[in-house]
Amino acid sequence: MSFMNQSAKKTLLLSTLVLCAGFAILCFFEKDPYWVAWLIGACVFGGMYLYFYHPKKSEPKEAEITSILPDQAREDLANGKMPVLVSSDLKLKRGEVLLWNDQMRTDFYNSKPRVFYLTNYRLVCLEEDFQMSHPVRQMEITVNAPRLHVLSNGKKMTFLCASPESFMQAWAMTERKK
Repeated sequence: MSFMNQSAKKTLLLSTLVLCAGFAILCFFEKDPYWVAWLIGACVFGGMYLYFYHPKKSEPKEAEITSILPDQAREDLANGKMPVLVSSDLKLKRGEVLLWNDQMRTDFYNSKPRVFYLTNYRLVCLEEDFQMSHPVRQMEITVNAPRLHVLSNGKKMTFLCASPESFMQAWAMTERKK
């Protein structure tokens, strides 16, 4: 059947499927013993049609999360040192130190990456369409790279993180004592 184009093959296969199913129904009502053979034929052609011509669902590609955490900060965190980070967007409270800032996004379809900040007192996102600030002493974090699972005040949130290892190293430096 190499001389036929795809649409002709599809039409022929579908027509054969309909004919076999029609003959199976007709033979069944006429009490003809061959209705089972027609039914098997309809199943075979139906399976072939689904196998070869069923539309493949293409999964949309998730937006990439690019790390904006400076290499020096990543190195400092890996060595157990407090990184030197500054941000013009985040206003720090007295005694508050910025430990980590990088991109994360919610684990929802088509969500965009946002910049998050982790200080020794809170986890913050200042994006206009997604603002949040949670005290670290009220949070529990578990990691299943690249996902971070956050439990805060009974609410569960999951984020895809650009640098989950660095986040957890910074998390170890937070003041979570009540």
